[in-house]
Amino acid sequence: MKNEKILFRKKYTIILLFILFNACDPAYDPELMIPDGHGSGYNLTSLGCLRNGPWEVDQYSNRFNETIFLNGKEISSKGYPYTALQKDLVFDLEKGGNISFWLKSEIGSTTDTVINKRDTIVTGRPHNETQLNKVYTTGFWKANFNDSTLLLNFGTRLPEIKFRYSHLGSSSADFQKIYFFDSVYNGERVTLKKVITVHYEHPYIKF
Repeated sequence: MKNEKILFRKKYTIILLFILFNACDPAYDPELMIPDGHGSGYNLTSLGCLRNGPWEVDQYSNRFNETIFLNGKEISSKGYPYTALQKDLVFDLEKGGNISFWLKSEIGSTTDTVINKRDTIVTGRPHNETQLNKVYTTGFWKANFNDSTLLLNFGTRLPEIKFRYSHLGSSSADFQKIYFFDSVYNGERVTLKKVITVHYEHPYIKF
């Protein structure tokens, strides 16, 4: 019991010192970061993961997955190539529900803004004035951390998107759309569940 109290006091002291140290650090934001419990750094909250950088589809897989379920059991799974918009769109979830987004086809690429990732060239941070003029800031975003849903509104430029995230990390996430539909399976009329999963990554991070 005595050893447990000592360990608890040490752990509490480390966390307290971490909080006091980072309170003076302008980069530390308690909404986005929490102490890792070891006094050596921090972990991102769910909000921090969402805002850790802009999002684009995973350039390596080049496809999304469509899975069909019947009564909770997977009956089929198939990959499909990204749509043109999925490949083109990059969106950045900013503070206060603001969103900025751009299309790679409009931004183009220069030496300063191209990142070589897994032998695939992808557009990085908009850099010069011409590129920055192609970054749109209309619309908003909302996250519900109770049901893991994310709403993206792009104003009048693009259709609104609603995801559910099944995985959310500091550098990647799996965003899903879920549909229910009636069909015939093994000669019986049934209700099937379709889950479309798209893997997203940060082309660069901010924190």
